[in-house]
Amino acid sequence: MKKYKIFGSLGIIILVTIISCKKNFFDAVPQDGSVSEAGSYKTKADFDKGIVGAYVDLQSTVDRALTMPGFASLDIANGEGNAVAYDRIFDANSSLTSDFYRNYYRIVANANVVIDRLDKIEAGILTDDEKKKAYGQVQFLRGYAYSYLTQAFGDIPMVLKPYSESQNTISCTPTAQVWDQIILDLSQAVENLPETKDWTGADVGRVGKGAALAYLAQAYMYKKDWDKAATTVEKMLGLRNPQYKLFPSVRTVFSAQNRNLDESVFEIQYSPQSADKWLSWGGNSPMNGHTVPTQTAPPNIGDTWCNFGGWGNYILSPQALTAYETGDDRRKQLIIKYPEAYKGELMADSFRAINWGKFPLESSNPSDTFPGNRRNNGYSTKYWFGVSRLPAGENIIMMRFSDVKLNYAEILFNKGNSAAAYAQLNDVRTRAKLAPRTLSADPQVFLRDLMAERRAELMLEPNLWWHYTRLDIAVKFIKDNYNVTMQPKYKYYPIPQRERDINPNLCSNGY
Repeated sequence: MKKYKIFGSLGIIILVTIISCKKNFFDAVPQDGSVSEAGSYKTKADFDKGIVGAYVDLQSTVDRALTMPGFASLDIANGEGNAVAYDRIFDANSSLTSDFYRNYYRIVANANVVIDRLDKIEAGILTDDEKKKAYGQVQFLRGYAYSYLTQAFGDIPMVLKPYSESQNTISCTPTAQVWDQIILDLSQAVENLPETKDWTGADVGRVGKGAALAYLAQAYMYKKDWDKAATTVEKMLGLRNPQYKLFPSVRTVFSAQNRNLDESVFEIQYSPQSADKWLSWGGNSPMNGHTVPTQTAPPNIGDTWCNFGGWGNYILSPQALTAYETGDDRRKQLIIKYPEAYKGELMADSFRAINWGKFPLESSNPSDTFPGNRRNNGYSTKYWFGVSRLPAGENIIMMRFSDVKLNYAEILFNKGNSAAAYAQLNDVRTRAKLAPRTLSADPQVFLRDLMAERRAELMLEPNLWWHYTRLDIAVKFIKDNYNVTMQPKYKYYPIPQRERDINPNLCSNGY
C-alpha cells in the first residue's frame, strides 16, 4: 500500500486519525501524519476518521489561543509577574506566532480533505443525514479556524482545496474576503448541523448548530452587518436543545465536573485522564490533555499526584485586577491573590496565598509563591481547580453564552436599540452581583461600559483581545492601562518568517 506525507508551504500537515474502539469519539489522536492512498474515504469509518482528525487538531490550539491574546493585551503576565516583551510576541521568528499559525492551518487542511471527499463521495457510503452532519462539522471547523487566523494575522492565504503544488506560491487573500468565506462556511454549517444536544452517546461533544450561529454572528460583526448579526443571534436564542442560559454562578461554568452544559457554546473536548497516562508523555502514546491548569496555578503548590506543582507561567497583571469593581463575584470566585485563601473543588483543604509550602513529595522548606512584585498579581482559577495535573483532561470552553450576550448587546446598540443592548449587558452584570449600568445612548459611554464588562467577564479566555483589535481600540487600551505605546501594526501578528521564506508571494501584513 502506497503512503505519502503531504506538506505545504503554509506549514500544513494533513493528519489522518487512527481510531481505536473506545467509548468516546474524541478518544483518538493523530498518529504518523500519513495518508493512505488506497482505502481512504471508502467507508463511513474513513470519513469519521477525517472529521475527528480536525477535532483532534483543535487540542493543539488551546495554549496559544488562551495566552497569545492575553500577552498582547498585557493583562496576562509571565511567571515573574512581568509583561511578555512585545518584541517577542510580535516576532515573525517566534514559536508563539508560528505555532498559532500552523495549528489552525492543520484544522483547515483536515477540513479541506474531508469536504473534497464528501463532494466526490460514492453512493451508499453515507446516508443523506450522515452526509449533512459530516459536511456541517468540517464546514464549521474550517470557518472557525479561518476566523482565528484572520483575527490574528489579517490578510492570509486562503486554501479551500486539499494540498497541491500550486499552493506553494499562493498569495494572501484580503481580510474582507476571508470573512466572506467564513460566513459561507458557517452559514452552510448552520443548515447541516443538528442542535448540540441532539448528539448523544459517544458523539457528545461534537459541534452543534448553536456554535455555528454564535460564530456566524461574530463574523457578521466584523462585516458590520448588524441586521444579519442580530437575526443570527435570535436564531440561536430560539434553539431549545439546549436553550442557552447563564448559570446562577460563574463558578459553575468553570468546573472540573461540568462538560458541554447550557452556558457553553463551544468547547474543545478532552478525554478524562488516569493518573498514570501522562507518564507516556514523550513516548509512543500521544498525550490527550493540556497543561492550562498547571500553567495558571501558583508555583510549587504540589499535591500527592504531581510533585512539581504549578508552574505559574500565566498570571494576571495588577492592572487586570483593577478591572473588577468592588463586589464583583467574578473576582471573588475566579481569582486568588496575596494573601487570600482558596479551596478548589478538587482540594481537600484550603491553601492561603502566603507560604504555600510543604506538600507530599515536596521539600520541607516553605516556598513563598508570591515573591516580590508577584504579590500584586493574581492567579486565575478558571482552569485551576486546586491541584496540578499533567495532562489535564477538562474541556476548554472557547465561547460562552455570556460572550454571545455581550456581542448581542453591541449588535443591538448598533441597530439603535440602546435599551435592549443594556438589558443584555446587565444580565451579565447581575450574575456577577453588580448593579445594572445606567442606560446611555452615547456610543462612547456604551463602548466604555461594554468593554469594561468584557474585560471582567472574559479575562484569560480566547475572545477578549480580538474585540479590542476589531474595534480598533487596542492602541488606546494599551496606552490607557499600561502607558505603553503599541505600534498599530501589532493589531496583527506577523506571518511567520519560515512561511515567507518558503513562499515569497506571502504578504508581510505590515511587518
